[in-house]
Amino acid sequence: MGQSLSADPIFGSESGGTRSLMLLVYENGHLSPIPFSNYIISPSLFFEKALVLVEPNSGISPRICETHVRKVSYTELMTTTMCHFSVIPSQTKADRLWIFIPSFKETSLASEIISIIRDLGLEKLSSKIAIEPSCLFFESQIPSSISEALKKKPLTSRRSLLTVSHNNQLNFSPSSFDTNSLGQKILSFSSSSECLVNDSCDLVIPGLFISGEKVASDKSLLQKNGITHILNLSGTSTPVYFPNDFKYMVSNLNDSVFEELGEEFWKALEFVKESMNEGHIVLVHCRMGVSRSAAICIALLIEQYGHSLESAVSFLKKQRPIIDVNSGFLNQINLKCSSNGDKITNIFSRNHPIPVF
Repeated sequence: MGQSLSADPIFGSESGGTRSLMLLVYENGHLSPIPFSNYIISPSLFFEKALVLVEPNSGISPRICETHVRKVSYTELMTTTMCHFSVIPSQTKADRLWIFIPSFKETSLASEIISIIRDLGLEKLSSKIAIEPSCLFFESQIPSSISEALKKKPLTSRRSLLTVSHNNQLNFSPSSFDTNSLGQKILSFSSSSECLVNDSCDLVIPGLFISGEKVASDKSLLQKNGITHILNLSGTSTPVYFPNDFKYMVSNLNDSVFEELGEEFWKALEFVKESMNEGHIVLVHCRMGVSRSAAICIALLIEQYGHSLESAVSFLKKQRPIIDVNSGFLNQINLKCSSNGDKITNIFSRNHPIPVF
């Protein structure tokens, strides 16, 4: 949050001022801009309200003003914030959005807020005066962007407690926090080495397999299962092993609850769908076959075969018990894809081979 923080955000008929990081409060169906310092000084006043943090992609630096409010600890503020809110990333053409949903409320509220933002138009939101973070926080070094700040939040586990309500709305409670681990990377799945050793090529549905990188490096096993196309979702850490023998798509997706599933993720999903529709057999893999590759499979089950989020997760877990998709991915998939019920239809109609282990 090295960017300046808005001191006077307003909605007007036209944007008459420069823009900085701006904070909106959502209450009773309305979005109201507030000075950033209001939350920083008294965060507990907002724990039962949804918040929207607006991060402009570009803009002229605003006029910086001094403030005489007492400084607070950035570390403590982040820890407190992340204990009380679930965070869902979104964006418009001009801004990145971070929607903070109180942990006791359903995250489906984000869809309602996004709809209002679209109708309202953030181009009318502006700020002429801002405050430097150094005037508000004790710490001399803090993240330079919201994305960096959220990825460095003090998690003791990268998982959250996931539940799905009777109406198929996704809910999760935040993981516990360790203030001593602030600034460290989100911890990986605890049994990662075991997953790599015991990796298997698991059939999801006819024409689609899921695995970790160990299977992806076993040419004989790939050929025995008739695999022709491979989606590698851990492109920064896992090489393309057999470029002359299989058709690859490589995507660089970080396994973080605050990783945005942007255009690259949905293009990867299209690669899988198109390849399967053409009769090819696809392997989707990441490093361990636990979260990133599972996220693609879940999105496919929802979008292509009418699963609800709950049934997609449950179905995939039966096919590959070690999956553990991070809640950030599940939230974004849930918002993006529309569920058409729990029943699986026509997914075993094609004649595909049984997997070889």
